[in-house]
Amino acid sequence: IAAAVSHANGDNCQVEVRYSLDVGASWNKAYIRSVNATYGPPAISNSQARQIWNVTTTNAGGMATNALSIVWSTTNSPVPVVLCTNSLIAIRAWAGSDLGDEAMSNPFHVDNSAPAGPGAAWCSTHTIGTWSSVATMAVNWIPANDGAGSGVAGYNYVFTNIWPSIVS
Repeated sequence: IAAAVSHANGDNCQVEVRYSLDVGASWNKAYIRSVNATYGPPAISNSQARQIWNVTTTNAGGMATNALSIVWSTTNSPVPVVLCTNSLIAIRAWAGSDLGDEAMSNPFHVDNSAPAGPGAAWCSTHTIGTWSSVATMAVNWIPANDGAGSGVAGYNYVFTNIWPSIVS
């Protein structure tokens, strides 16, 4: 999550990050894993209403907009996200009693669900357990499926004469 934080008086700010899994009908506090800032090291406290603290809005004595790079841990949040195609993020800054405008993302996809594994492999050119001098092997398998998820990045098979073998 990228955010730009500034304050008219240069006061330090706090930042609240919330997420919705139903296009804004309900909201949950996001669990913040880490935050990096252009100026100064902000603090994180996921037990507070505003999770990010001590966001600097000055640099070398002058006013500054502090660019934040925030990592939301979707699996550690109060309502862990497994699969959602209509996620939203809302973020706003606070400085004392000054409440900033809320910025909201467009809907986006979160996929923490594992895809189904590929089906069993079979060989049409060799018989399992039987030695062969044929150097070329043809193998087929049913591909993995991720349903409505974001897709399968890849699977590996290993063919060897050593039992058991583990694919790394």
